[in-house]
Amino acid sequence: MTRAGRREENEPMDPARTVMPDEAELVRRLQLMSVDGHEAAHFHPLLFPLAGKRINGRGMCMALAFALDEYGRMVPAFTISNMWLALDRYVYALVDDPVVRQDALSAIGEMI
Repeated sequence: MTRAGRREENEPMDPARTVMPDEAELVRRLQLMSVDGHEAAHFHPLLFPLAGKRINGRGMCMALAFALDEYGRMVPAFTISNMWLALDRYVYALVDDPVVRQDALSAIGEMI
């Protein structure tokens, strides 16, 4: 960006962002997911801090990765491996904006 605040031609644009659902809606969407009781009771609450936050796709990917890391302290490693492969279901359930959703899915694909 130039000193005047203008974007250079070859400078990348800021990634698309969206506001995540509020906590009540986040909880509702997570409850609609068919998961085991342990995941619902221990992994889902790790996602509650996302409620109402403005986030981009990579931010969503990182939030899920951090939540999985924390959850991984409570469950066997194979459980986390399986969850990594199914993170897209969380993206589809929680991210409404199609551009941010695709950015998050692409970032997850790069990580796994």
